Amino acid sequence: MPDVPTPGGVSVVKHGRVATVSWARPAKKNAFDTPVALAVAGALDELSVDDELSVVVLRPGGPVFCAGWDLGEIVSARESGVAGVEAIIAAGRRCLDAIDNVPGMVVVVVEGRVLGFGVSILAHGDFVIMTDDSLIALPEMRHGIVPAAVLGDIAPIVGDSRSMNWALSGSVPRDEALSTGLVSKVVATAALETTLESHLEQLSAMNSSAVRATKRLLNATTAGDRRQSQQRGDAAAVAAVMDSGNGK
Repeated sequence: MPDVPTPGGVSVVKHGRVATVSWARPAKKNAFDTPVALAVAGALDELSVDDELSVVVLRPGGPVFCAGWDLGEIVSARESGVAGVEAIIAAGRRCLDAIDNVPGMVVVVVEGRVLGFGVSILAHGDFVIMTDDSLIALPEMRHGIVPAAVLGDIAPIVGDSRSMNWALSGSVPRDEALSTGLVSKVVATAALETTLESHLEQLSAMNSSAVRATKRLLNATTAGDRRQSQQRGDAAAVAAVMDSGNGK
């Protein structure tokens, strides 16, 4: 396990050419809010200009990867009007854009449940490793919530039809997460640390210039479609929150 940050905080720990970014909100099951999203984004911005780094690992403290976005903040924002909801959506997008802008490899380590905004984080990682007892879910529609922003992130990866199926069922089957590329590897919990260490050694030994050039190439060929999907999802998320009085 990484060094666990102070509850409510974000930490960055560097070991050689690998940096691990962690967040901890145990009382909220690691749900994001605006301060955490902006703190993670700021940490990633600083790491992005460190030429010595090859890999950035996203790994929160605690047994839950991310329970989505803090529902209390969304409700409060809705009461303040459209601008408040737009600010929350913008904070989430700011964090996800910071993940995309990391020039090296971004490895996401999933232990426990992943809901809502957490699923968007998976969609922005370069390599996602998940334990076999973890759970990915999109439970929003069961509660009358439209998971618009999340669908905008995952649809370019897994397809519109698959995204809708997952949203309607509320669950993301492990084999489908693997086959569509949302998740890169599933390992037994007992083997996570050894597998992760081996994988990080391989990644950090790769030619960093080649890795960065490859990421730039891929981003250049897919960025337009992805951005359009994300913008549509974000706009729909704002409208859905204002219409329903609830959101995630």
